[in-house]
Amino acid sequence: MKRAVGLLVLLVLMLPAQVSIQNVAAQEIPRPKDLVVASIWGPETVDPAWCYDTASAEVIQNIYDTLIRFAVNRSLPPEKQGLTDKFEPCLATEWVIAAPPHPDAPPYTNSTYYFKIREGVKWHDSKYGTVKPSDVEYSFERWMVLDRSGGPTWMIYEPLLEAHGADWSDPEWPEKIDHAVESNATHVWFNLKAPNYPPMIFMQILAQSWASVMPNEWAYEHGCWPGEAHPEENPYTNETMTKYYDPEVSPLDDWPPGTGGRIECGSGPYKLAVLDSIEHIWKIERFPDYWKGWPAPGCEGYLETVTFYGIDEWGTRKTMFLAGDADFCYVPRAHLPELVTNWEEKPSWEEEEYPAGIRCFPGLPTLIESNLFFNFKIETAGNKYIGDPPYDELHESGIPSWFFSDVNVRKAFAYAFDYDTYIKDVFLGEAKQPATPHVEGLAYDKYIWDVGKSDLNPPDTVLPPPYDQPLLPNGSGPLPPVPKYYHDLEKAENYFKAAYDGELWEKGFTFSILYNTGNEARETAARMLKEAVESLNPKFHINVIEVDWPTYLNELVAKRLTLFIIGWLADYPDPHNWYYPYMYSEGTFAYFQSYGDPEVDELVLQGVRETDDNKRIEIYWKLGNKYFEDVPSVPLYQDAGRHWERTWVAGWYYNPIYPGPYFYHLWKGWYTPTPTAPLKIKASILHGSSIRLSSEFFNPATKKPASGFIVFVQKSLDNKTWTNVGALITDKDGRVDISITPPLGTTYYRLNFTGYKAPTPVSDELTGTVLLNAKYYEKWIEKAQRNLLSQIVSPVKVETKILEDILSSALSPIREDVDALSDKVTSLTSEVEKLQGTISSQSNMLYASIGIAIIAIIIALVAIVKK
Repeated sequence: MKRAVGLLVLLVLMLPAQVSIQNVAAQEIPRPKDLVVASIWGPETVDPAWCYDTASAEVIQNIYDTLIRFAVNRSLPPEKQGLTDKFEPCLATEWVIAAPPHPDAPPYTNSTYYFKIREGVKWHDSKYGTVKPSDVEYSFERWMVLDRSGGPTWMIYEPLLEAHGADWSDPEWPEKIDHAVESNATHVWFNLKAPNYPPMIFMQILAQSWASVMPNEWAYEHGCWPGEAHPEENPYTNETMTKYYDPEVSPLDDWPPGTGGRIECGSGPYKLAVLDSIEHIWKIERFPDYWKGWPAPGCEGYLETVTFYGIDEWGTRKTMFLAGDADFCYVPRAHLPELVTNWEEKPSWEEEEYPAGIRCFPGLPTLIESNLFFNFKIETAGNKYIGDPPYDELHESGIPSWFFSDVNVRKAFAYAFDYDTYIKDVFLGEAKQPATPHVEGLAYDKYIWDVGKSDLNPPDTVLPPPYDQPLLPNGSGPLPPVPKYYHDLEKAENYFKAAYDGELWEKGFTFSILYNTGNEARETAARMLKEAVESLNPKFHINVIEVDWPTYLNELVAKRLTLFIIGWLADYPDPHNWYYPYMYSEGTFAYFQSYGDPEVDELVLQGVRETDDNKRIEIYWKLGNKYFEDVPSVPLYQDAGRHWERTWVAGWYYNPIYPGPYFYHLWKGWYTPTPTAPLKIKASILHGSSIRLSSEFFNPATKKPASGFIVFVQKSLDNKTWTNVGALITDKDGRVDISITPPLGTTYYRLNFTGYKAPTPVSDELTGTVLLNAKYYEKWIEKAQRNLLSQIVSPVKVETKILEDILSSALSPIREDVDALSDKVTSLTSEVEKLQGTISSQSNMLYASIGIAIIAIIIALVAIVKK
């Protein structure tokens, strides 16, 4: 048989090789200019001065422009491209930071920042012309005037006026706002009162949604503070400003008044088309006159529209995502096994596999923490979450407004929660429990708590030195890590019994915990806490209620939430942006909790003013320990992020500060992946012979041939690095067929269907079988738009040999047959000789046996005769 195989190989190698590759479906990109997002709802506002939630900021950052933007480094992997410490021009073309005070600045000014404003930037409504420096000044001053409760205004007040909100008791306050931001025909400048205010923090504030710019005249016409555009309204008086201070709702979220209509007039890359809080849909459309042009510099394409669907039910979102009806999808962590196809193998992030057409970026480092917050002074008026009255005493059917003011109650709840089980079950281990609001990724994190290390045992005990913590920059220390709470129901019970001198344990309580609809992680946390606490005492009752996100935020601001779960995304990556909202009495969370401590307030302010790293570390270490002692809130988790998208989406990158994607940098297309499938076809030919590559491509949507498309013939010596050696144009049948003469040795070939239509017209003589110049079509593709998804067919391994090698290779099996036959003959001869010896030996034994038998018979006969 081997001989026959050898001769067959010889015959085949003498002939040219014909390689036919199976028909390939050239996938069509769904909605090639439109992107669909499926997530949970949703935006509270479209007013930059009001916005302080990620869902709203995601919309605003795409329809408005800011003075500067965070820079992007496209040479890095997508998960690292977004930078938080470098900036690029936007409405400002250049700037000077932390300069000496402007000559006309108020005497208390410590530094001035100057920004030159870009000319010719159009507003979405052409009626208002182009962006002027006075519009920039107006936008920041309006932000300070509005100063809505729970809003972001503290961030601009802190550097400009060394305050955290408007002080209308100061008769000079309007004048201070006026002089904080100034402009002329070309520039805008900011006069900072705060001494030694970190320039990086100020620039990071200016790069985000709340610092967006709108036209003064448009805002005034739609119910906003008049500003300098209307001096007849006396804009810089206490009386006028207070009319527009902290309204119930922004006029931009209710226009015309009473209708709930959302309006905008930005200069950003997209315009708001729809925002429907009932149907849970928002949509933005491309602004053709965007000053940067289309597509964005460095991008291959752009999106005409982005549509966001707020879908609370995971099963519906999953179906849309898998079917290609959604391009981005929010995937709760607990459902990872449904989309990681090799989940049971416990793969690393690099080894994960996903359904065809789906891509995930796992392990994204976040600057987000979710916490359990306690309300020290609950608003009882109109409150549906505190059970039955009376609200000034302890009883089983409700709670008093001061229920959480006893530290024993807060510690009891802190010990009741099972952090490890929560992180394991809800986040499948992709999260950690911080000790304080000082999350991993912030400056000095490793000095404050044992980041990334095992917990202390027990975690709430400060162990004696030596500590496994780093020395401070000056060589002193180390500081003991800040302790944290852990699951211990016995401790929880003891603290409940100690609360209010035992009266709480005796009488019990009833209240409700809210979570925003669709947020499975918060719902699970609430239900786990309910189960744990209720297991301790039959008189303890907790209800878990879902509400939509805007309602949740409204109840938070109204101080009607009891114990609430919410997260914090860094406004800028500095510890001050965490200790201020969590612990300063006027901070975002602390204010709505009615938590305050003068000692804590002073430490928080010292932290942002201090320039010595060693002293800052000690300040934040003290704050961390105070946080543990007072328990105003408890960290639940800081998770590793994931981004899910369909593989036809291009351009996405990660910035841990962004509230969502910047859609101007996205488009739909395809990248050329390295084939992972094993070689399906091998061919060996005589050097100088040719190999033919052929394939047919068709459009799966129309079921018709994909004719007139560019197909590259690619060559590789290692099956890794590929070079275009020529281009083909598919014929009217979607077919290409080409003969290639490979060089001596081993070479790999493949066909790359690009998805790009060839320049028209293309004559029939040039389609299908004519190898064209690859460089020409590479240049064409750089400027063209893709029509179908790219497809790479399985590569072919081709071995070419000279005739002597082929003959030697072909005859080798025959020589092996002859050698094997000779060995068998020799072996057979030996066996015959052995057999002959055996026969001879056995014959002698037979003769001896016969002789013995005859003798035995004679003896027996003699014996018989004698008897």
